[in-house]
Amino acid sequence: MAKVSIETNAKDVKRRLGLFKSRHIPIVLAESINEVGIKSVNAMRSQIQKKLDRPTPFTIKSPNIVKARPMKNPFATVFIHNAAQKYLSKLFEGGVSVPNKSKIPVPYTAGGHISLNQFGNIRGKRSGLVKGKKDFIANIKGVEGVYRRAGGKRNPHVKLLIGFESSVTYRKTLEFFKTIEGVVKNNIGKAIDKNIKEAFRSL
Repeated sequence: MAKVSIETNAKDVKRRLGLFKSRHIPIVLAESINEVGIKSVNAMRSQIQKKLDRPTPFTIKSPNIVKARPMKNPFATVFIHNAAQKYLSKLFEGGVSVPNKSKIPVPYTAGGHISLNQFGNIRGKRSGLVKGKKDFIANIKGVEGVYRRAGGKRNPHVKLLIGFESSVTYRKTLEFFKTIEGVVKNNIGKAIDKNIKEAFRSL
């Protein structure tokens, strides 16, 4: 009877698998975690661009990652930059915002009287809300804000530019945890399988 014997050096195989486990597995896991972490960051940045009205480059890039490091830091952290977190948290959670001291300036865009920058924010807000001699702060018919004199002598009237609100209600617009969890669930297994195969090729 013809027969074929298939043999291998069991000791050598065990040794190589042991080396793979100790050297490659931590690297494979870190690389896989980082790949999925970057996908999560990109998904969050894409969501900000789509759902917010003209967000600034800083806001778009505010989701970021602290990458995993083999052996030292075996997990990655996806986070929102602290400066952006202060205002984006309202859009992640929704609810009512009440200022500690002064009221909140809200541009009155319905009348088209206030000029906003390309990101939808009040122009020159840091230098003050009153920009010219025709602008002034007043409470007219129960509405406090920045007004502008218009119409000249023939038709004098005022236009509301910015209203001062005691509180602002924010609608939940962005999904942070749900987005990250979804990306991880759909991609982590694929990333690990791919990187394990690549590591085995190097043995």
